[in-house]
Amino acid sequence: MIQITGLFIYPIKSCRGISLQEVQLGTHGFLHDREFLVVDETDTFLTQRNTRELATIEVAIDPSGFVFVAASGELRLSFREIAARSEERVGGT
Repeated sequence: MIQITGLFIYPIKSCRGISLQEVQLGTHGFLHDREFLVVDETDTFLTQRNTRELATIEVAIDPSGFVFVAASGELRLSFREIAARSEERVGGT
């Protein structure tokens, strides 16, 4: 018999996960699970291997986007802003 004891998603690679009571399914699995990663100014992606502080960043999702909480403060990033930034990168500007 299979028993599910916890549901977690990790929207941002190497940041803390989010414990959920229920999940929404997207086309590739749990919605917002492992969709994003942090990059530096040279577009090199960061992980806990090279930036251990990522493990301390809490991630929450609200209807408009993500909320990141770290010792240094809070950052809100809307899904609209994420989409615009992605378009800029894909478009090469």
